[in-house]
Amino acid sequence: MRKIKLTISGVFVEIHTSNSELVERLNGDFSEFLDSMSTDAADLTVFTHLKDIPEELLQAASKGTLTKNARVRDVSGIRYSDYGGEALCRLDFKSGRADVYSPLVHRLQEVVYLLVLSRVGKILDLRGLHRLHAMGVEFDGYSVLCTMPMGGGKTTLFLSLLQAFSKAKIISDDSPLINRAGEVSPFPLRVGVKGNGNPQEGELKNLNWQKAYSLDRMQYGLKWLFPVSAFQNPVAKRPSAKIILMTGKKDSQSSVKIQRSSFFRLYKEVFVSLVIGVGLPIMREHFLEMTWRDGVKLAQIFFSRLWTSWVLTWKSEKYFITLSTDLSQNAKAVADLAASLKRSRGIPLMLPEENLPRTST
Repeated sequence: MRKIKLTISGVFVEIHTSNSELVERLNGDFSEFLDSMSTDAADLTVFTHLKDIPEELLQAASKGTLTKNARVRDVSGIRYSDYGGEALCRLDFKSGRADVYSPLVHRLQEVVYLLVLSRVGKILDLRGLHRLHAMGVEFDGYSVLCTMPMGGGKTTLFLSLLQAFSKAKIISDDSPLINRAGEVSPFPLRVGVKGNGNPQEGELKNLNWQKAYSLDRMQYGLKWLFPVSAFQNPVAKRPSAKIILMTGKKDSQSSVKIQRSSFFRLYKEVFVSLVIGVGLPIMREHFLEMTWRDGVKLAQIFFSRLWTSWVLTWKSEKYFITLSTDLSQNAKAVADLAASLKRSRGIPLMLPEENLPRTST
C-alpha cells in the first residue's frame, strides 16, 4: 500500500492505494500539492480499493436518495454514495476517513479527485478561502481572471495565454482561490481539455504530450488531462491584489473586443461562480452533511462567500471580452490590456514591448 501525501493551501490529505497506475494519475492531478515530508495529521484520509464493490455496501446505499451524481444514504453517521454500481464511497464525516471502491481505475481516480476537492474546498471555505469558477493567469503580479460558463472558452484562453507568453504564471485553469480581502491565490490543479482521439493541434501543440493522460468521466465524457509540469510556464507563488476581472463570450468574428464593464454586470457573474459555485468541482454528497451543525457552517460559508465576491468585484479592474476565432489575437489583446494598466500605474513591464499586440482594445 502506497501513501500519497498532499498539502493543499494548508489542508492535509492522505490517499492510500496499492495500484501504481492510480498513483501516477493522482500524482498528476495534484502534482503541485505533493508533500511527501509532511508529518501533520490528515484532515482527510482516503483508502482506495480496486475491486468489485462489496454487496453489503451496495445494499447499504440501495435505499438512498437519488441525486445528480449518485444514490446517497446516511446510516449511523456514515454516508454511502453509489455511482451507478461503477464506484462507491463510504465517508465518515466525523473521523475524516473515506473508502472508495471500484473495479475501474478511471472511476476510482474520478471519485477520489472530486472527493478531495469537495472536502478540502469546504475546509478552505470555513477558513475564508473561496474558489472562483474562472481561469487565472498572472502577468508580473497582475492577476487576470476570466469567468465564463462551462464551454465558454476559459480553458482555451488560458492555454492561449500560457503558450503565447512563456513568462506568464499559472494561477488556475478552473478555480483560483479568493480570500476575504479580495486577493487571488494560486490553485494549480491538473488542466483538462475535452476531446476525442488525439487533439495535438492548435492551442495544444506546445504541451508536453508525454505527460498527458485521458479520463472517461461518468457524465461528461472523455477529457485529456495535463499535470502542471506539462507546461513551460511557472506557477504563481503569492497572493495578488492587482486584479483584472473579466467575463465574456465567444463569437464568430475575426477580431477580439474588450470593453469596460459595470460593477453589477461583473458581480452577477462572480455571484454565480463564487457564491453559488456553479461549475466548481463540488460534489453535493461529499459537501453537505445534513445536520443542524452543518447548517450553521453552511450559513457561515454563504456569508463569507458573499462578502468575498463583493470585495473582489469592487477592487478589480472590470472588463467584458468578446473572444474572436483567432486564439493568438485573444491572448495578445488580454496581454496588451494588462500591459497598458501597468504602464498607467508606473509598474515595470514583464513582457518586452515587441511582444505586445498593437490592436486597440
